[in-house]
Amino acid sequence: RLTTGFDGYNSTPGRHEGIDFAKGAGSSVRSLTSGTVTASPNDSIGTIAIYVPSADKTVIYLHAKSKVTAGDKITKGQVIASESSIGAGSAVHTHVEMRPGKQTRASKSVGDPTLDNPNPTTFWSSQGYSVK
Repeated sequence: RLTTGFDGYNSTPGRHEGIDFAKGAGSSVRSLTSGTVTASPNDSIGTIAIYVPSADKTVIYLHAKSKVTAGDKITKGQVIASESSIGAGSAVHTHVEMRPGKQTRASKSVGDPTLDNPNPTTFWSSQGYSVK
């Protein structure tokens, strides 16, 4: 279920430059698009980046325990991680960003007043999703 929409934290420092889903700790995280993994370092915030060449966009997943590695080809619906709270305190959820171009990291949000990512609604609609 969608728990927070794009730029959902207007009253906090920084911007919410993605959307959040919550299913529960250990739940499967499935790729929302097909593409190539550009980053899956299992870093301090659980980053997975999947580049979608047909749209020249990268979909970034945060707070996840990765099951993929950089260079993997991913299909829409494929399990790429399990949901956790890595880098999110005790808030178990998956943060998803759509970023222009080929990226490996999420946009900065904490203490950053600049919105770097465009509104993703059109992109998600083109992929067959409604994120309202």
